[in-house]
Amino acid sequence: MAPNMSRRWLRNGHTVFGYARTKPPWTAGGEGALSGGSASLADLVSKLETPRVLWLMVPAASVDATLDQLVPLLASGT
Repeated sequence: MAPNMSRRWLRNGHTVFGYARTKPPWTAGGEGALSGGSASLADLVSKLETPRVLWLMVPAASVDATLDQLVPLLASGT
């Protein structure tokens, strides 16, 4: 699902960065599903222009921990 959504966003002129905590970011079908990958959530957030827009695909068991890491990174002025 995520690779197809990323390709669609890229085709419509958006920049798409990915982060996967367990494996390197993916590309798909020779078309490239990402504008770039990120080594960490902090790295991902640092690549985003303001206003920052995030779409997350997170396993239910990881939602709270992921948000706990992201909220400080997205705070105003950071």
